Order: sequence, then structure tokens, then C-alpha cells
Amino acid sequence: MNSFEITGKIYAIFDTQQPTETFQKREFVLEIDDNGYIQHVKFQTVQQRCELLDQFQPGDTVKVRFSLSGRPYTRPDGEVIFFTNLKVWDIQPVDAAASEPNLEPPDFGDIPAPDEDDLPF
Repeated sequence: MNSFEITGKIYAIFDTQQPTETFQKREFVLEIDDNGYIQHVKFQTVQQRCELLDQFQPGDTVKVRFSLSGRPYTRPDGEVIFFTNLKVWDIQPVDAAASEPNLEPPDFGDIPAPDEDDLPF
């Protein structure tokens, strides 16, 4: 199974749902800037990974690692429809200051320039 990674801002986090006694899921929406076009993409965590979202809130910038899954479903009338899920296996916070490149030159303080006699060439 291929895995993917994307960075975006959490737009919404939903409550954990437990559709069966042994299965739980929790969804959230990530706001992604797609070359100036804002996309709102829904992701899903399952089982113990539902707790990954407890440390985040809307507005947080995160890096999400996920895989794609899909399956057909046959409705009672016989029509087959398809579901696609973005199943999250890791979410990490992104420090906004660390994600922006530092364009300022480093300050080396009062380090004196070397004498010509000190140069190795």
C-alpha cells in the first residue's frame, strides 16, 4: 500500500464515532493550499489512532501521513457505489517558524577576518 504525506491547517475535528462495538473512527478536515486554491479534504483515523487528534485544534498546522483505501458497496437496489478513505497513520505538528526558511544571513558577531598569513593557500 502506498503512503502519502501532506501539510495543511486543521479546519475541523469531529467527535469519535463508534459504529460497532469493536470499531471506532474519527474524522477531521485539513485545509490545503493547492497553488492558491484552498481545498478542504476529509481524513479518517481509526481505532487507537483516533487519539492522535486529541493534541490538536482547528488552526494548527500539521503534517499528515496517510494511505488510500477504497471499497465497493452494493445498495439494496443493486446499484454499486464506491467509497474512498484517506486513512491517517501519523499526524505531527509543524512549527510555523521552523517551516519558513531563514533568509537573514547569520550573525557571526566580532569574529576577526583571518590574516593573509593564516590562510592555507
